[in-house]
Amino acid sequence: MIMEIASRVVLLLFLAAAAYEDWKTGELSILLIGAGGIAGIVYQVVVKKASATELTAGAAVGFMLLLIAFASRQGIGYGDGFLMMAAGIFLGGTRCILLLLYALLLSLLYVVLMRLCRQKQWKDRIVFAPFLLSGYLLLEGLGG
Repeated sequence: MIMEIASRVVLLLFLAAAAYEDWKTGELSILLIGAGGIAGIVYQVVVKKASATELTAGAAVGFMLLLIAFASRQGIGYGDGFLMMAAGIFLGGTRCILLLLYALLLSLLYVVLMRLCRQKQWKDRIVFAPFLLSGYLLLEGLGG
């Protein structure tokens, strides 16, 4: 129980650091993402005794984002895909998919609102990590 709470706090801090970095610079550090991924692996392997399948299921969501980033010439950034891979290692496949759906929904609401207020154009880029953080808070708040 304590380790589960600790892992949620670590993931929250990891996503908060990534959101801040993405918001300030528009980029995500590979060192930060690597540290988050390693922390997720340690938690899953040492504490939860998760199988390779469980680790892979969570990371697969991020890998799919990497493929989309490549196919769309970074319509979504590579950093976002790697960030989702690290978060997915912590969360597992099902919770990672929920996180992504919440983050996408929140980012869509933001873009529509900014468009209605004439603050952004449809083609303008936005940083995604803050929406992952918000999506994670929503996921935890809804008990997902």
